[in-house]
Amino acid sequence: MKKYIIILGLLSVLFACSEQETDLYNTAHRQLFISTKGRIDTAYVSFSHYPGENTLKVPFIVSLIGEPAGADLEYKIQVIDSLTTAIAGDYTLPQPPVFRANRTTDTLWIEVSKKNLEAKSYLLKIMLAENENFEPGYYYQQTAQLRYDNITSKPLWWDNTVIEMYLGIFSPEKYDAFIRVTGEISFEGKEPWEMRILSLQLKDAIAASLADNDPKNDITEAGGAPMIIPCY
Repeated sequence: MKKYIIILGLLSVLFACSEQETDLYNTAHRQLFISTKGRIDTAYVSFSHYPGENTLKVPFIVSLIGEPAGADLEYKIQVIDSLTTAIAGDYTLPQPPVFRANRTTDTLWIEVSKKNLEAKSYLLKIMLAENENFEPGYYYQQTAQLRYDNITSKPLWWDNTVIEMYLGIFSPEKYDAFIRVTGEISFEGKEPWEMRILSLQLKDAIAASLADNDPKNDITEAGGAPMIIPCY
């Protein structure tokens, strides 16, 4: 008798697992969540890192729980007004966003404009909402936020390696000089030898500016302090 009870118990467990799996992949129960790297749900962009650009498009990865659809399906996002400081009209959301067919991930692009930006940071907070095609998925991954500004700040690529081996300590003046002299805005995707060439290009330009006996052309830090480039 005990043996039959154990068998019945195992069958009930298997049935429950099968039922959960069926629910997960049931086309009527598709869910979306915003994929975040290391549970960090905030993207940051500064127009100061993209000279000449008046608009920027920022990607967020949206992932599917459930079976991929055979057709494009609209989903719904909302702005959380109580937590948003971004100015309406300075950002553009897809109307409506679409999760494309036969995919388990897709990209939500949010466009921001620097037209009306003042010298401060702005925050746009969004959340997934339910519609006829999708429900919000994992609770802690239903929201995301975008912080943006036009304030000169240290880019993420200007890390300890760049500080110690190439460009030295970041400053707005040095970053501006780097852009003007090299025509580049980033070391992203660059090989070490390319970073060295660009760093030496800036270093040589600094030396030349100080040697021409015209203080107006000097490339220095704020207040005239020397601009140090450690690369050699």
